[in-house]
Amino acid sequence: MDPQILKQIALGIVPPGLAGAALFLALFLPTARAPKAARWQYAAASIGLAVLYIAFHAWLLGGVNLPPARSTDWLAISAIAAAVAALPSALGAPGLASWPTRIAALALIGFVSARGVTDSWPIGQRIALIAAFAAAACVVLWLLEWTDRRIRGPVPVMLVSLLALGANQVLVLGFHSLLLSQSAGLCAALMGGAALVALLLTSISLAGGIAVVPVMITAASLFHGLLFTETDHGLLLAGLVAASPLGAAIGCLGRLGRIKGIGGGLMRLAFAAAPIGAAMIIILLTQESPQY
Repeated sequence: MDPQILKQIALGIVPPGLAGAALFLALFLPTARAPKAARWQYAAASIGLAVLYIAFHAWLLGGVNLPPARSTDWLAISAIAAAVAALPSALGAPGLASWPTRIAALALIGFVSARGVTDSWPIGQRIALIAAFAAAACVVLWLLEWTDRRIRGPVPVMLVSLLALGANQVLVLGFHSLLLSQSAGLCAALMGGAALVALLLTSISLAGGIAVVPVMITAASLFHGLLFTETDHGLLLAGLVAASPLGAAIGCLGRLGRIKGIGGGLMRLAFAAAPIGAAMIIILLTQESPQY
């Protein structure tokens, strides 16, 4: 592999991973023995993830143009919308009260992402596309948070990192977009660092909307891949990545849900990885062999 590509991959993994770990250590270590984190910690975690993502995005992807000149510029702006959408949960909004803000943020992200591609489409078709994007992202978020309420510890945080890593691999191998894959990869690295901290501080969970920022950015990256690249089976590949949290949720049902400890965590991670593995197999089986 080209040394420059290896260098770019390393820069997209190690510094963001360390930054994610440092953020969660700084926020949650001082109150590690408390029964649960304070609302300000959840809010700071979501805002911190968005700020770190924007900073690394600007560093690794050649800055952020305002007004946006590239599709990836919108991803940095999406991080701001995602951080705002996370605040109601962080500040203690009960149950369904946090979802209108999330839906509005996803609709906004979908709208700005699709501009230029769908401007000539009938209004009904544009609304249907954005609604499908927002609905899929909402289902992914709900499944992750549903799983988090049933299994505490590092596994739910790992599931967010795994979701973003799956999007990263599908975007680079299936959609052939290094820029978009790096966007998802940043989310995977940030949450990977958070997962390492969660191994030590088991009180860390996805409560307070911590998953909102990385999930929305990852969803936007996949949506951009579908809009701006040409690939075979694009919807299928994106759908398999989105099915990852469903696999983990299945691992929490019935007798499977009674499996605790390391074995239970590994089982749920394996269930979550299965759809991503299926996407990788499809890519390997369908991509054309190089012609010499």
